[in-house]
Amino acid sequence: MRAPRSWRDLCRRLLVASAMISASTNAAYGLDPARALSQFVREEWGVERGFIGGVVRAIAETPDGYLWLGTEHGLVRFDGTTFTLVPESDVSASGAAVLDLAVDGNGDLWVRRRSPTVQRLSKGRFENALWSLSPIEEFVMAIGRGRNGTVLYAGRFHGIGRFAGKRFQSMASWSAEDPVQTMVEASDGRVWLGTEGSGLFSVVDGRVTPGPDDLAHDTIEAVSPAADRSLWIATVRGVRRWDGRGSTIEGVPAALRRLHVLRMLRDRDANVWLGTTEGLVRIGPDGVAAFDRRARAAGL
Repeated sequence: MRAPRSWRDLCRRLLVASAMISASTNAAYGLDPARALSQFVREEWGVERGFIGGVVRAIAETPDGYLWLGTEHGLVRFDGTTFTLVPESDVSASGAAVLDLAVDGNGDLWVRRRSPTVQRLSKGRFENALWSLSPIEEFVMAIGRGRNGTVLYAGRFHGIGRFAGKRFQSMASWSAEDPVQTMVEASDGRVWLGTEGSGLFSVVDGRVTPGPDDLAHDTIEAVSPAADRSLWIATVRGVRRWDGRGSTIEGVPAALRRLHVLRMLRDRDANVWLGTTEGLVRIGPDGVAAFDRRARAAGL
């Protein structure tokens, strides 16, 4: 990963990009693949507007409309204007970095840090989200968003499962050497798993099946279902798309093909949020294409 030249450079790189999204349900997100990132409307958020800096590793949206960001410095809440670092009185010895976020059916936020314990933020208080899971899971590799308000988890002991209502349900065992890095459930009920070095897998009816061969040795950073039932896949080499037959760059904007994306989220307003090594990017549905003068002046 190429480190930013300075803190100010990092803040300049924290931007929001608005891109064309088609109203047609037959296109993944309807983005113009030929358009460069510099052609989209962008807005900056720097330290003067409250962002604490650092890589965005997780993104989630709660029913109250807040966007939550997992960063190396901790959990950040974004209300559309202001970034607020959420204080945590019980940060583990491994640090405050947030690696995964998910929201359950009660609107509570699940938080995975660099520790065995997964926290749940409920009514302003952090609690152990896995207290009822027996025996204790010693290594949770990932958590993710499931359908109908469920939360997915991947553990070394319990394998692939979900939290539904008030109980945990086992879905499949996990025996692969490489850990799960990201997971999400598509509208057809298939659970997609991205791994660190072994590519993409899916879980259907208790069976774990490898994904496309051309990704078999890739590290998958993020996966996100699209409106047309395809799948967006973020690898360390850039963003690709699974079309049901294999992975392709067809339909992926040129600006994203080599962008190092760590997390993806499609919110209720059809915005696609990307947590990247260079900050936070939003691909919005407004269809306005123009230059932001401040971004141009900053050389972005």
